[in-house]
Amino acid sequence: MLKKLIPEEPKKDHCGAPIFMTEDIDTNPNMMVLIQGTGDVRAGIWAWSVCMNDKMSLGSVFPQLDYARKRGYSVIVFNPNYSWDENGVGVDPKVWGMDRHSLFAWDAYVKESKAENIFMIAHSAGGGWSGGARHRHARIGGAGLHRAGGQRRPGGAARGRGPTWPADWPVA
Repeated sequence: MLKKLIPEEPKKDHCGAPIFMTEDIDTNPNMMVLIQGTGDVRAGIWAWSVCMNDKMSLGSVFPQLDYARKRGYSVIVFNPNYSWDENGVGVDPKVWGMDRHSLFAWDAYVKESKAENIFMIAHSAGGGWSGGARHRHARIGGAGLHRAGGQRRPGGAARGRGPTWPADWPVA
């Protein structure tokens, strides 16, 4: 996956927030957008505690990445909890927090893409943000992730004219 910074040119004395995407993000008609919740989790992690106490495949986006790539989807992984870099430099205010980060990443890479079918998987607060995006964009289908009895399962189906979530969704 490619690592890109948003914004590409952050304000002076600030850093950009890294997001991750496949090389075909600009050309693929099918896209999967992955957004974790808020807190200590970083891009690619649904829940640290599940990764540590259960197994990595339950607490990370690895099964969804595998699913998407096997079916020819491009993938973009948002990183809304990134606040500062390894040198303690704070992230550009334009992309700080769930709303600003997700909207900036969406506008920069998803909105202008050639994707005709956009599937979003979001956890917790990421689901709150993605729900608003689904109502504004007819091309989106998707599911939220919910923990129940140690298993993940897809949440509600897409609303409106967007595509529905694939029936063979990977449940770890």
